[in-house]
Amino acid sequence: MTLEEIFKGTMSFKEEVFEKVRLELNQFGLLIYNANVKQLIDVVGHEYFSYLGQKTRMEAANQAKVDVAEAKMKGEIGSKLREGQTLQNEAKIDAETKIFSTKREEIRVKAEVKIFENERERRTWRRRMRSWPQRRRRG
Repeated sequence: MTLEEIFKGTMSFKEEVFEKVRLELNQFGLLIYNANVKQLIDVVGHEYFSYLGQKTRMEAANQAKVDVAEAKMKGEIGSKLREGQTLQNEAKIDAETKIFSTKREEIRVKAEVKIFENERERRTWRRRMRSWPQRRRRG
């Protein structure tokens, strides 16, 4: 194991040390049931573990910043998508409303035209009916 592996994987280091020590001491009839690695401490003048700890903390902090930025970006994208969908839905409803209004107006105009044609036909028949007895007398 490298020092970095030992530092980052303290639990696996503890298990490996425990297993090797247990095997060695079992030869002498000494049984070990538990062992603890309390803390990895730098030798005076060497700050390797301290720097590894700082590196690990900085990596975690930087990753957290990236995660927050990505979450914020996803939220903003989702918000913009919802706004776009809302605008599309509004435009669709507006277009459908205009189509409905146009069809309704078309029906109204056709009805008025039909009323006008019926009225004109009625007047024409009325004139013919008035003049009909006069035509019979002449002929």
